[in-house]
Amino acid sequence: MLRPALFSRFLRTFSCIGAWLSEIPVNDQAKSSAAPRLREIFLAALEKPGPEERAAFLSAACGNDRAVRKRVDELLREQDTVGSFLETPAASVARGSAPGAAGPGGTAVVSSVTEKPGDRIGRFKLLQKIGEGGCGVVYMAEQEEPVRRRVALKIIKLGMDTKSVIARFEAERQALAMMDHPNIAKVLDAGATETGRPFFVMELVRGIRITEYCDQNNLTNEERLRLFIQVCQAIQHAHQKGVIHRDIKPSNTLVTLHDGTPVPKVIDFGIAKATEQRLTDKTLFTEFQSFIGTPAYTSPEQAEMSGLDIDTRSDIYSLGVLLYELLTGQTPFQPERLLQSGLDEMRRIIREEEPVRPSTRLSSLNMTDATALTKARHTKIPILVQAIRGDLDWIVMKCLEKDRMRRYESANGLAMDIQRYLDNEPVLARPPSTAYRIQKFVRRNKVMVAATATVAAVLVAAAVVGSWLAIRATQAKIEQSRLYHAAEAALKNEARQRERAEREEIAALRRSYNSDMNLMQQALAANNLGRVVDLLNRNRPSKGVESKVSGARETLNSQLKSLSTDLRQWEWRYFWNQSRSDAAFALPRQTNAIDAVAISPNGRLLATSEGRGPLKLWDLTTQTEVAVIQERGFGGFGPRAFAFSNDGSSLAAVFPGSSPRRAAVRIWTIATRQFGAEIPQEGRVEALAFSPDDTKLFLLGQDMAVRVWDFAKQQIELRLPRQQLEGWRRWAFSPDAAQIAFSEGGQIRVHDLETGLQRCSIDAFETDIAALAFSPQGDLLAASPSFAGTSTTIRLFSAATGAMARELAGHVSWIPDLTFAPDGQRLISAGADQTVRIWDVQARRAVAVLRGHLSEVNCVAVDPNGETLVSGCKDGTIFGWSTKTGARKKSFDTLTSPVRSVEFFPDSQRMLTVNSNRTVSAWNLTTPQEVEPVPALGDDISRVLVSPDGARVYAHTSGGGVKVLDWATRLMITNLGGGRGRWFGPGGPGGPGGRGSRSGMFALVDQGTTLAVYTAYGSNVRLFDTRSWELKAEWSIGDPVAFPRWRETVIVAPDERHLLVPASSGTIEFRDLVTGQTNANATVMAQNWGVSGMAFSPDGSLLATSSGDGTVNLWDPAERKILDVLRGHLLGVHAVAFSPDGQRLATASHGNEAIKLWDVATRHEVATLAGEGSLFEQVKFSPDGQWLIAINREERAHFWRAPSLGDIAATEARRTGQ
Repeated sequence: MLRPALFSRFLRTFSCIGAWLSEIPVNDQAKSSAAPRLREIFLAALEKPGPEERAAFLSAACGNDRAVRKRVDELLREQDTVGSFLETPAASVARGSAPGAAGPGGTAVVSSVTEKPGDRIGRFKLLQKIGEGGCGVVYMAEQEEPVRRRVALKIIKLGMDTKSVIARFEAERQALAMMDHPNIAKVLDAGATETGRPFFVMELVRGIRITEYCDQNNLTNEERLRLFIQVCQAIQHAHQKGVIHRDIKPSNTLVTLHDGTPVPKVIDFGIAKATEQRLTDKTLFTEFQSFIGTPAYTSPEQAEMSGLDIDTRSDIYSLGVLLYELLTGQTPFQPERLLQSGLDEMRRIIREEEPVRPSTRLSSLNMTDATALTKARHTKIPILVQAIRGDLDWIVMKCLEKDRMRRYESANGLAMDIQRYLDNEPVLARPPSTAYRIQKFVRRNKVMVAATATVAAVLVAAAVVGSWLAIRATQAKIEQSRLYHAAEAALKNEARQRERAEREEIAALRRSYNSDMNLMQQALAANNLGRVVDLLNRNRPSKGVESKVSGARETLNSQLKSLSTDLRQWEWRYFWNQSRSDAAFALPRQTNAIDAVAISPNGRLLATSEGRGPLKLWDLTTQTEVAVIQERGFGGFGPRAFAFSNDGSSLAAVFPGSSPRRAAVRIWTIATRQFGAEIPQEGRVEALAFSPDDTKLFLLGQDMAVRVWDFAKQQIELRLPRQQLEGWRRWAFSPDAAQIAFSEGGQIRVHDLETGLQRCSIDAFETDIAALAFSPQGDLLAASPSFAGTSTTIRLFSAATGAMARELAGHVSWIPDLTFAPDGQRLISAGADQTVRIWDVQARRAVAVLRGHLSEVNCVAVDPNGETLVSGCKDGTIFGWSTKTGARKKSFDTLTSPVRSVEFFPDSQRMLTVNSNRTVSAWNLTTPQEVEPVPALGDDISRVLVSPDGARVYAHTSGGGVKVLDWATRLMITNLGGGRGRWFGPGGPGGPGGRGSRSGMFALVDQGTTLAVYTAYGSNVRLFDTRSWELKAEWSIGDPVAFPRWRETVIVAPDERHLLVPASSGTIEFRDLVTGQTNANATVMAQNWGVSGMAFSPDGSLLATSSGDGTVNLWDPAERKILDVLRGHLLGVHAVAFSPDGQRLATASHGNEAIKLWDVATRHEVATLAGEGSLFEQVKFSPDGQWLIAINREERAHFWRAPSLGDIAATEARRTGQ
């Protein structure tokens, strides 16, 4: 149903007043309170009937704050302007008809834009306005069918039908509909007006406020309490239905008479909240830091800005305030004081100040208030004080507890306690102490208690006098000892609790971080960089952690506690690297969403528009703003449409006119940067295009008629008559301006602009169309579906026949814009999934997926050369991209040649590889590229090792020998011969030649003075002195044939005294490194399926073992017991490695789950790194923790990079210009 176009601008202005209040510019310190306070003052001022009352209210509410007073006055003037316009009748648009349609007999159908008494809404006739708030109006109405009765009808004010208001309105309607209680107003009907504004009909309550009723009828305390019990029962019913009222006050608790009996009615569930189900399908969002409810009746948790949710005990507090007012005639805190104190002070008062007891308030009333209360109650103040003091004081104060845990659990509990008071029974409002119980017993049995007390007093007096002196000294000594031990125990308990709390806090932070890392990986897979950036920022330390760029170092604060702990590890740095933008350049971010972009024919200028902002021109060479085009004579709003001339000399733009039905078409000369004369036209213009020779300008009107302005003849002609199109519409001119395509819903019509005839009709989608684009040759028409449907494909049709030519799939959300590259072979799409994609039309696939935007991409344009494209985003960013960018890289890279093993240099800038042909090469990790071969080591190398200082390279030969190379000179230092056994392949002795990538053990111990060598499938462990190259020790590890394969994984323990040797049975033997001896407890069962990999943590406190069953065991090597089992891999795990800081464990498996990263502290998986191929048999971190390399059975080395925090800080500083 269309709204009258004549009022669209003013309805938008009226609806935006609430949003305007949320955008008030204030300084940082006042930002949290100024906007909500201003909003409350503005809405309260709207309720005042006359200018005098309004002025008096504003003087009191604003005080000396001139800025707030000025802003409220401006908003009130805006409200008056919109209101005066809406009081003027205007022609309405009938449902489903075009604007300006006539009624029967040619007479225009006229309707009022606001309701008034006498109007009909559905089957209800409005009789009288009986109430009005900031967003809704309540009328007394008469229902005429199927029964005739008087009802109350509530409807949203015209212009206030924003999403949030409608959501709250529907929530109130649903809340009342759920109720079935005699003390709650019933909902009778609901619906919507012809203009779409919702309303609902409820029981007409003819009553007055409960406080006014009690005072007018001089009710006693008992009568007031019995009325109040009914109110509690009504609220209890609402709570049982899962609804929290949140605004209980006298004006929402009316008393009416049924056969002379007063009956309270609870009304106005406008800000009610559901506890067990949603009250509306619409988003019901309470703005951050906004204040909900009436201050004097608002509970502390409702007023507090915290993560504490509101429950039914908030209503208990409000009931307590209402009871306080019924008993004393005043609220615990004076409303005038709360309003004048400002929002922050008001919240502080409600949260922190304790109200005085009702009896105390009565005894301290001034003369005027005391006289008025005495007259209303027909009782003197001292008598009222005496009646309230005690039980009623405690009942009220229990309701008003700041800690909701100390209030009544339910409204029914409050009602029952009041009933106990009326029945003269002990109430629960204070602890049932012995003295309290005795007090109640005495009041019920005065005679018997008096006689008993007399006898008991005589006996007790004798006993007390006899024992008092004897026990006084003993009691003092016992008390002193008790206090001492209690204090000592309290201190110990406090220390334990503090330590426990700190541990739990750190554990909770780690769990949250690990969860965010998994969410971040999912967001990256979906190209949702906005989500990735949010998660990255959420896990940056808020304080206590300093990044030191100098020297690429990070220093932590002396105390890493709570939020000051930096939990960021390898995976955070890796995801940061993966989330970096593909954009070639970025223009300064704009305030509003970018709606459209266009590149000039010479490719040097870019035009952008941003909603209500001006049209801007940018120099794409310097990437700077060169002009702002804004037609000030027509309201200063941005253009509705714009287009460059084909010679690039001018720019045609459509600016909003003096009314919603008008538009100004102006030609802006680029050379002079001046506007020419306005081009006359009829009605609004939605789009325009130049003819190929720039002699004509084609104008598409709101009525979908195409008119042509001839620059030479200075006249306009109708080229295509008005089209009757309904609903969502999109359009596109062909590049030669010979054709135009319209969409209506999911259908497309293509017209010839020369003849005006329709060429074809296309049923493109089942839902509305978001974008249309002609190919440069005009033979193809591309279309994409809107957000209203589920399809995310792009379809290409023949512009001549309408037949579907191709379908392109890849986006995961709707596509707001399409454009062809000049060659016609590529199509560029802007996706709401935050990506820009370049499609090969013939191959029907995306050749590039460009990531960098953090929100929906609204528009895209390509330069005449087809080499650069520009996109505009919903968040105001404008990015430039190269169309030469290929398909997005995988999440990993691979070395250019097959390798058997890798070894890092200590500086992490270089590494050595043992190649497939058993030669050795050196690589630069920053590229990473092969730098040079190392021919001095020969072509029989199985494994290499670099000394801790990087000066020497040790190479193990396939024959079991050892070569030592001086790295600086590349000269051989020594060549040690082989020992017993050779370096056999995986088949063992006599089997096929092996790769040697995992085989044996090659390690430096004793601070680099001893080289330990073991050849897999051989039988010797040899220890060489690296200073004299003498053989220090040699011993046999066992029969190589008896232990096939499992002997490949042998490692030296961190204590450098033991060698860990696995066996095929899944056990591990702890051998003495020098002698090879074992003791009685040296063998442990490690893995049921055999041990495929082992690694110690850097500090030696943990041992990780992997197995072919997909599990990884974490051990305490000192106690030789399993601490935890990590399960996550689908297939077997073949290698494990700890990060240099010991915080992460990498486990290697197969293909898509090549590597999994685990948080060692929590034992939780934090990332999965995909690879290619099977059986990743090696995994290793670089010494600086930035690189992670894994090698699969096909000898393909995969590597993933996670820059250091110092590098990240430096990059971000350069990007922000800091």
